[in-house]
Amino acid sequence: MNIIKEKKKQAENSKMEIFKRFKIEGSLLAFGNTGVVSDLHLGFSDYLSGKGILSYFDESKKLLELAAGCKKNKIKRLILNGDILHDFSKLNRRTEKKLSDFIENLEKNKIKAWFIEGNHDTLLRFFLEKRGLKAKRSISIKDVFITHGDKLLKVPEKARFIIIGHEHPAVKVEGKLFKAYLISRYKGINLIVMPSFFDFRQGTENTEEEWSPFHKEKARKRILIDKISSEYIAVPF
Repeated sequence: MNIIKEKKKQAENSKMEIFKRFKIEGSLLAFGNTGVVSDLHLGFSDYLSGKGILSYFDESKKLLELAAGCKKNKIKRLILNGDILHDFSKLNRRTEKKLSDFIENLEKNKIKAWFIEGNHDTLLRFFLEKRGLKAKRSISIKDVFITHGDKLLKVPEKARFIIIGHEHPAVKVEGKLFKAYLISRYKGINLIVMPSFFDFRQGTENTEEEWSPFHKEKARKRILIDKISSEYIAVPF
């Protein structure tokens, strides 16, 4: 039995959590009634279409899956942690509709969307203002500090956990790349680096090159995620 199959077998019947507090559901991280997802990069398929490149990547389907994951995990607020949009230069109407429909879908299920700006989100403010919404650079929920990770921000003194995205971490096992969570520390505080929700590619290996100013220590643990049938599993490495 190869390494990945053996690890999957060990993980299939276990509930994967980080610090016995954060539940992994694919690219969705849940704690209490809060969910966090990073790096959606909505509009990437529309961006490719604008350049005459045919894309079979179905963003609307992925968003429906995310909404279903929130409902399954009894999420009441979903934090979109930066790089919500992909294109810096323009907001495509199709992209705008996908995001609008997603927010409406969440609202129908009594889930509130909270927004954090990332380095790709130069046009997000204009989208949100039309709907009476705002984005922040960070959000704190009790002892959990959440920010995209592209810029170093002041961390509240009460923070015991920092959650960032930005890096799109992945782990290569037996020649195959898997999305992954990285567990590290920043100034003695537990740091969770989330994988991207973006599905056009799995992510980037060797993220210890410190893309984020928060991620200065080598990852102490890596947890890759994979899908068996319709269920996600999380595999520690």
